[in-house]
Amino acid sequence: MEEARDTRKLAAIMVADVVGYSRLVAANESGTLARLRACLSDLIHPAIAERTGRIFKTTGDGFLASFDSAIDAVECAVVIQRRMAERAAHESPDERIVFRIGINVGDVVVEGDDLQGGGVNVAARLEAAATPGGITISGTVYDHVRDRLQHPIEDLGEISVKNIPYPIHAYRVHTSNDPAARPVAPRRIAPGTPSQRRGLRVSPALIGLALVAMAGVLAFWRPWATPPDLVAAPDTELTPAQQAAAAAGQILSPRLPRAPASERNMLLVLPFTNQSGDPEQSYFSDGVTEDVINSLARIAGFTVIARNTAFTYKGKAVNAQTVGQELGVRYLLEGSIQKQGDRLRLNAQLVDTTSGNTVWAERFDRRMADVFVVQDELADRIVGTVATQLRRREGQRALAANPETLDALDLTLRARQLRGTSNRDEIIEARRMLERAIALDPRFVPAYTLLYGVMNQFFINRWTAEFNSPATTQAMLDLAGKAVSIAPSDPMARATYAESLTLVGQHGTAVAQMESVVSSTSADTDLLRLAATVFARAGEFERSVAMMKRVLQLDPATTPGNLASPLASSLYLQGKYAEAADYAGQCVRRAPSNILCRRWYIASLAQLGKLEEARREVAEMMALSPGLTVSEQSQRMARSYRDPEHVRHHAEGLRKAGVPE
Repeated sequence: MEEARDTRKLAAIMVADVVGYSRLVAANESGTLARLRACLSDLIHPAIAERTGRIFKTTGDGFLASFDSAIDAVECAVVIQRRMAERAAHESPDERIVFRIGINVGDVVVEGDDLQGGGVNVAARLEAAATPGGITISGTVYDHVRDRLQHPIEDLGEISVKNIPYPIHAYRVHTSNDPAARPVAPRRIAPGTPSQRRGLRVSPALIGLALVAMAGVLAFWRPWATPPDLVAAPDTELTPAQQAAAAAGQILSPRLPRAPASERNMLLVLPFTNQSGDPEQSYFSDGVTEDVINSLARIAGFTVIARNTAFTYKGKAVNAQTVGQELGVRYLLEGSIQKQGDRLRLNAQLVDTTSGNTVWAERFDRRMADVFVVQDELADRIVGTVATQLRRREGQRALAANPETLDALDLTLRARQLRGTSNRDEIIEARRMLERAIALDPRFVPAYTLLYGVMNQFFINRWTAEFNSPATTQAMLDLAGKAVSIAPSDPMARATYAESLTLVGQHGTAVAQMESVVSSTSADTDLLRLAATVFARAGEFERSVAMMKRVLQLDPATTPGNLASPLASSLYLQGKYAEAADYAGQCVRRAPSNILCRRWYIASLAQLGKLEEARREVAEMMALSPGLTVSEQSQRMARSYRDPEHVRHHAEGLRKAGVPE
C-alpha cells in the first residue's frame, strides 16, 4: 500500500501572536483564556473563512493560517486588526488582547492538519518584527499586493533575522488603528552565510521595529508630537577598505553623526578558533562568532564589521594593529573554543588596535548539555561584557579629550562616564554636557535618553529645588517622546519611552512595550536595567530581580544606584529584607551621597529590627538631604509605582527607622 504523500504548494501564510501573553495570563488566567477564545470564535475564524483561508494551528497565544491569495491574506489581516482595535476600545488597557501579524508568500508543506516549511518560518519572523496591533509583510507579498491595496505601505528595508541565512525585505501595512506613525530608515546588513546548525533551533524573537504610540501619553507631549519626516543621519566616514566592504553589504552599522572612523567604536569580531582537534566541531565556534556579531550590531553605538569580512580572516595569523589600520577598527575581539567530552572552555579577549594592548580577557567554562543553549549563553555573556567594557573605555577616552573639540557623541560618552560616579557635582556637569550635545545635534538620540536618566537621578536625590516641581515629569516625558519621534526603532529610545509610561500610570503598556524591546537584546545591560525598573514599578518583582542579577553578572561594576533600585527595592517589597539590605548597603558604601541607596538601606535595616544602625543611617541621610520626609518620599514613589501598597510598605520601613513624617 502506497504511503500518503504530503502536499507541497505555494501559499500566503499568516502568523499571529498575542502581545504580552505571559503577563496577561499571570494577571488573570481564566479571564484571558476566555477572552482569547471569544476573539478566535467571534472575530478571527469568521474573517479568515470570509476570504477562503484555513486555520492550521492555534497555540495558546496565537494562530497559523494559510490563504491561496496574498491579497486575501493582507485584507484579512487588516480586518482582524481593525476589529480587534474596536473590541479593545471597550476593555481595560491592562486586559486588552493585541495581536502582531506577519505575512509571507512561500513554499509550504501541508502535513494533515499542520503547515510547515521555510515560508512559515519567515512569516513567524515577520510577526515578531511587527508592532503591537500592526502587520508586517515580506517583499514577496508586497510584489503581489502593492497596486491592489487601499492602505498605506511603508518600506522598512532589509532586516536581519536569526536562523534565516539571508536578509528579509519587510514592509509595514498601515491600518487606521496602527500605532506606528513614522517611517523607519532601512539598515544595511550583510548577506550572511548559514552555519551548519541553521534550522535546528528556535531563537528569541527579533526585536520589534517600531514604537507603540499611546494616545493617552501623546497628550503630555509638546510640539514635536507631529515632527517633520525623518531623514537618516549621514553615514560614518569610512576608510577605503571599509567603503569596499560597505559596497559589498558587509558592514553592520547603526547610524552615527559624521566623524572620522578612528574616533568611533568600530569593532571587528574575528572568527573564534576551534581548538578541539576535530574539524567537524568548527560549526560551534563559527556559530558563536555569528551570534556575537549579530548581537553586538543590535546594540546602539557600535559599528560592527559584518560576518563576510570577519570570516576572511578565519584560520589566519592576525596582527591587531595591522588589521586596525586596514579596516579602521579601534577594537578587535578574538577567542578560542575547546571541547573535551562534555566540557567546553572558551577564552576571549578584547584588544585595542591602536596600542595592541588587551583591555579585557575572560575564560568561560561550561558543561555541554544542550549545545545550542550553551552557544546562546556564551554569545550573550560575551556580548554583554564586551559592550560594557567598550562603553566604559570610550567614556574614559572622552573624559581625557579636550572639551572644546567634543562633538555630540563624545559629549554623550563623557556624560555617561560622569553619571556613573553618582557624584552630585559631576552629574550636574553631565547634564550640561548632554544639553550641549543636543544643541550641537538635535537628532542625536543617545543624548536624549541619557538626559532622561540624569533628570530622574536629580529628582530621586533631591539635589535641586527645580526637581521637586511637577514640571519634571513633563520634561522627562518630553525627552522620551522626542527620542522615539526621531528613531522609532531604536531599542534604547523605546525602552526609555516604556519607562516614561510608568510616570503616567500606563504600567500594562509599559510592560508590554519593554517585553518587546528586550526579547532579543538580552545582553545589553542598559536595556536590562530599564526593563527591571519597569517590571519593579509594575509589581513584577521576581522578573525585576532576575534581570538585575543578570546585569550584575555581565557588569559587576554597574552604577551603584542600580543596586538600590530596582534590585534592593524589589527584594524589599517581596519581604526579603536581609538580601535587600545587603545590596542597598553595597550601594551606600560605593555612593555615600546617593539618597536612593540610603532610603532602601534604612527601610531594610528597620524591617530587620536593626533600629540603632538604621537611625545612624537616618542621621547621615538627613545631613545630606535636609527636609526629607516620609510623606514627600511616598509622593515621589507614588508617581511611578502601580500599587499603593508598595508605597505604604516602603514608608513603613522609613517610619520605623525614625525618618520625619
